[in-house]
Amino acid sequence: MDNEQVLEYSIGEFRGNFPDVPIAAGVNLAELKALDADPMYITLPIVPNIGAVSKNGLLYDEALVKSIETQINSKRPGGRFGHLSDTERDTAFPVPDGMWLGALREGNTLWAKALISPGAAKDRIKMLKAVGGKIATSIYGKGQYEPTETKGVRRLVNFDLESLDFAPPERAALGYAAAPNVTSEFEQEGPDMDRNQIIAELTAADIPATIREQIIRDAQAQSNTAQTISELRTQVSDRDVMVTELQTTVAEFRRREFDGAIDQRVTELTNWKITGDAAKAKLDSFRRTLRSRIVSELGSERDTDKIKTVIETVWADLQPLAETVRDALAGPPALVSSKVREQPKFEDTPEARAKARAILGI
Repeated sequence: MDNEQVLEYSIGEFRGNFPDVPIAAGVNLAELKALDADPMYITLPIVPNIGAVSKNGLLYDEALVKSIETQINSKRPGGRFGHLSDTERDTAFPVPDGMWLGALREGNTLWAKALISPGAAKDRIKMLKAVGGKIATSIYGKGQYEPTETKGVRRLVNFDLESLDFAPPERAALGYAAAPNVTSEFEQEGPDMDRNQIIAELTAADIPATIREQIIRDAQAQSNTAQTISELRTQVSDRDVMVTELQTTVAEFRRREFDGAIDQRVTELTNWKITGDAAKAKLDSFRRTLRSRIVSELGSERDTDKIKTVIETVWADLQPLAETVRDALAGPPALVSSKVREQPKFEDTPEARAKARAILGI
């Protein structure tokens, strides 16, 4: 995509107060004052409404406005009363009528400040100020146009700002012009700059002893404050670690208390007299089944106060089976007074087996 020449009058109507646009870094106002003992600055809105569309169909979107702001602050372009013609563009290099020294975004408006050159340009601005006249600005350079989703509206990308010129208000592409805010160095820029220069040139020997001591005390106070803050942060961190450890310990204690309460009650319910390793293994298996049913009934709750009620409910279902298991583990019938104690009779039917399997979960 080829670069196209951009000639866009981009000023809008000014309403409200002019902001104090700061001078961009790297500008030496003292040297500028040496060239003009009575400097004149003007502040103008360059893009009055970000997102607006000019008469030429150009969309002043966020990206374009940011590019213009950055280039004003970095390039500090010149400004002329009018643009170069196409025939002059490749060879002419006229002395600008003003130099743009800084740009500032405030709200939905981009502002810029220019230093006006002595002579006819300064006289023209003074006359405009005296009669309450208005002036427009126009961006000049090259970029690439791209269509947008809106018919007749274009977007400008890769824009290279060459100059930010002054123009008659009738040509303003956004339909309005503004009365310039004119200031002198001493009204707006001088005091701050002189103060900054003085501070920059001071050495330790130039600072009075009392002020030096106060600076040292302030620095020490700031250092002590920073150390105190660091210590407090360490204490807070240690406290958080301690709280986490305590929470873990309490959770582990409650888990053990819960498990212990269940195990104790299961042991009490199945405290049967048995003999032999095989019988002991079967008893342990039944205890695990009973415990699993109790835990399942409790669900996600781990409240030891509810264990008793849940165990009573589960035991009511499993008690017949438990008694069967108990009697089976008791071994063969014992001989008492030459009489054989009869073993309890069990109902060995498919229905009874299905019921037992359902209760045991197998």
